[in-house]
Amino acid sequence: PLSGIVAVNISPLVSDELDIAVDDKGVVVTAVAPRSSAKRSGIKVGDVILKINGSEIESTDDLRQSLNNRPNAWDVVLRRG
Repeated sequence: PLSGIVAVNISPLVSDELDIAVDDKGVVVTAVAPRSSAKRSGIKVGDVILKINGSEIESTDDLRQSLNNRPNAWDVVLRRG
């Protein structure tokens, strides 16, 4: 469901630009490819991905690791940006 996104770690620059707290957990979606599974799933630029299948996402490394697990079902927790 997240194929087609570009996400970044929350940094002071990203925090200022998107008006989110710099100490927030998660990664921020900065781009969503048209016609991607992420777009079809309703993922939007500015969304903050917090958890995938119960695992907290605190960095893009965590995101990459969770996506590589490729479970049969996905449970994505996010905060709308």
